[in-house]
Amino acid sequence: MALGATWFAGTGTPNYTDIRCDADFTSASSSSTTSGSYIRYDYTPCGWLIFLPNKAQTNGGNLQDPEYGYVYATKDSDSSEVSLRNIYHDLRSAPAISRSTDQNMYRPFDDDQANSRLRIVLPTGGADTCSVYIYQPFAWYGRCAEVIAAVLLVKGVSAGSIDQTAFSAADDAQAAMGSSDDEEPFVFYRRQIGQSLGEAIKQLAVNSWDILTVNLDGEVALMPRTSVPAGFTVSSLDREDGVVSVNWRYAREMLVNHTVASEGRYYDVTFEQVGTFNNIPMLVSEVSFPSAASKMRSLPFEEFEDSTSQTRYGLRSLGREMELQEGPDVRTIRSYHLPYLCNVEGSSGDPVAAKTVLMARLADVEAQLRREITVVQDLRGLDYDVGYLVEDVELTSDGAEIDEMFCIKKTIDFNDLSVTSVLLEEPS
Repeated sequence: MALGATWFAGTGTPNYTDIRCDADFTSASSSSTTSGSYIRYDYTPCGWLIFLPNKAQTNGGNLQDPEYGYVYATKDSDSSEVSLRNIYHDLRSAPAISRSTDQNMYRPFDDDQANSRLRIVLPTGGADTCSVYIYQPFAWYGRCAEVIAAVLLVKGVSAGSIDQTAFSAADDAQAAMGSSDDEEPFVFYRRQIGQSLGEAIKQLAVNSWDILTVNLDGEVALMPRTSVPAGFTVSSLDREDGVVSVNWRYAREMLVNHTVASEGRYYDVTFEQVGTFNNIPMLVSEVSFPSAASKMRSLPFEEFEDSTSQTRYGLRSLGREMELQEGPDVRTIRSYHLPYLCNVEGSSGDPVAAKTVLMARLADVEAQLRREITVVQDLRGLDYDVGYLVEDVELTSDGAEIDEMFCIKKTIDFNDLSVTSVLLEEPS
């Protein structure tokens, strides 16, 4: 759906505040289960629980780590803190396994974001009543364009400093990327201490096909590279459009025809038995980059390549070098990791369809040898901005017409009032 003005203003239904993963206990009620000398309290249904369960201190209490969030309790009688070691929520299974324990890893949020369950296991006995408190960092879940815009707004960037039309068009394009919801580029982003706002939105943007930029009006914009609306399209460009000079080349360094891609951030969990209660998280730590694949399936690592391009141009891999363990074997690969890509819209586990749709661009576009044009114009070069689709480009010295190019860079020289644009071919 289009992101209208009321979405950015926070007054519509829905609006940018609705995709933040806030804990919600307004409908929750408590129940308890006693087994032997231990009792388990359950609070449900809750909205979004994203704290790191049971990050234990040496004294048995929960480490109050602001990076990951935590739960703690105080006595109602004197407000002194009570050590509650086994505090957790139901973990969502993830398509990866731990390299160290060979156990499944998990997603950093509850199994059901709309019907989460907070659980506390402790010994029976005692008569103190306590109040339980939860702290968890801001987090967002939604399509990539929605999350970037929401993060900007929450951090104080005014709606007038955001290109709302561009973000709305990008969101529409992302919604149209697949034939079902689980194929769209949804991201889960939890704020990270020390990470700048600029770095956060740049890392989020790579989970889509779109171009993140600051436009000529000084607004932050996410420009769609699919389903580009007419307002972001120039119908033609040739030497009569105020062109002063032109240089063009084949952008060989842009060519990529192979990668092993993975997605998501995970918990690596060791479970314990407390009394007769099984599968209680004992040790939980975040693993931002998985290093092992399931023995039964390769997820979350999947290989994407274009053999025709490899035959013509050689193997050109995307990503960083890493060791991947597959059962008893360890091999070195170049892997491209998308830490915030996380689509859980599907009904069966954690689908990776969104990654497959996103990486389809490698064969369709990135594996092609594309032309790049640097064109200097007079002020008519201001007719289009970074992220605009430029059609029917006739600027190369061989007289060829390039059907589609995207403007990826623009420089204005106020000394001679010239505008330099860099255009990159978009294979049709």
